Amino acid sequence: MKLSVDFTKKIRPVGELNGTNNGPLLVYTDRSAEYRDMGIKFVRFHETHSVDTNCIEIPFIFRDNDKDETKPENYYFGATDAVIKAAHDEGIEIMYRLGMGTEATFPRRFLFVPDDYMKWARIAEHIIMHYNEGWANGFHYGIKYWEIWNEADLTQYWPGKRMEYINFYSQVSNYLKKRFPDILIGPSGFADLYEYNEQYIEDKKNNRRRIKFFDELMSRYTAGEYPMNFFPWHIYARTSKKTAARCRILRDLLTRHGVYGKIEVINTEWNQMSLRRDPGAPWGGWDFYQIIDQAHGVSLLNSMLIMQKNGVTKAAYYRPDESSRFCGLFDFDGSKKNHYYVFKAFNALKKAKTEVETQGGDEQVQICAATDGKRGVIIIGNEGERGRRIELSVKGLSDLSCSRYVFSEKEKLKKHADKLKPCFVIPGATAFIYTFGQEDEV
Repeated sequence: MKLSVDFTKKIRPVGELNGTNNGPLLVYTDRSAEYRDMGIKFVRFHETHSVDTNCIEIPFIFRDNDKDETKPENYYFGATDAVIKAAHDEGIEIMYRLGMGTEATFPRRFLFVPDDYMKWARIAEHIIMHYNEGWANGFHYGIKYWEIWNEADLTQYWPGKRMEYINFYSQVSNYLKKRFPDILIGPSGFADLYEYNEQYIEDKKNNRRRIKFFDELMSRYTAGEYPMNFFPWHIYARTSKKTAARCRILRDLLTRHGVYGKIEVINTEWNQMSLRRDPGAPWGGWDFYQIIDQAHGVSLLNSMLIMQKNGVTKAAYYRPDESSRFCGLFDFDGSKKNHYYVFKAFNALKKAKTEVETQGGDEQVQICAATDGKRGVIIIGNEGERGRRIELSVKGLSDLSCSRYVFSEKEKLKKHADKLKPCFVIPGATAFIYTFGQEDEV
């Protein structure tokens, strides 16, 4: 396989793709030092309540919907203040997802379609006032990103008609954007997106409904009915092949509506894992064993590289806290799991700042590179079989002396002094990170 890098051809800034859902203050510990080590600079606050703190979600902040939403005494900000402050103090860009996340109990007490859209908007307004304008003994954090609801294309998150959500988003987003012109507003993250293929849509009723929902949401946006500064999307997949397909589908769908490249594309929730085909599988069918293996870690890294090459600006991994079965960063004993080193590896690319042109690769081998003019970074990941022979050519560097970091089952970013070889064999479930002209460690 032939791969090439041209450090003279710059493409785009390296995105914040090693972000997370929820910040460094987790249920058992403050992970601020580890967040710095991984270079995490983007966090979406979502379902933070599941780490045993009643925070972030609107029903936990404004606890009695019959109360006056203009009175500070009707809000509880204590726990939310703590988790947001921990992220803000680390210089992390914050996205606040307004609404309510997962509620597994029935009957549901908190997750319901608001009966008064404008009162809900005014409650959201006062939350923004608290964190950006100092209202109710608040702060001046300048939080820019505000996501309206979560996965409204799924009935368990928007237990009403999908078109009702669009009317809800229209009223809320217009109200908040008029009140806070400088904030960035986006709709609910889409849990799934499908190819615009008539036969495929007609064969699957739910897919047809989702496409209709997406089309209506985007059509009314392009008609100027409401603001949309970013488009959020989600994905859970076993391999990076599906991530690549989802990026292509997203690009095609947004292009059909003439907005691709005009609004920011953010992956607000993702993990490299999938549902088992066995409907009787435990834990709702999620295969959590995938998180702990080496191949899964390389697949996670390759997905980051794919999103970078497809212009995704930010991504929030679900999720970092060891109390969650979805966590691939930390174990219950505090030790670091596979994904921790994946996040560090991608941070090396971020430090180099600007993506450059690369060519080659396939569904299993990915390559991405970046430079800031003084240093360069190349990442090559193979989630396929062992023994792939690579022929690598590099243009734009006078000195090919480098540090090589290996991410494998035995070597978690172990450093090797090296000189880049034009030909080498890459093992399976392995990634190489090459750094040129930089003194700092990965």
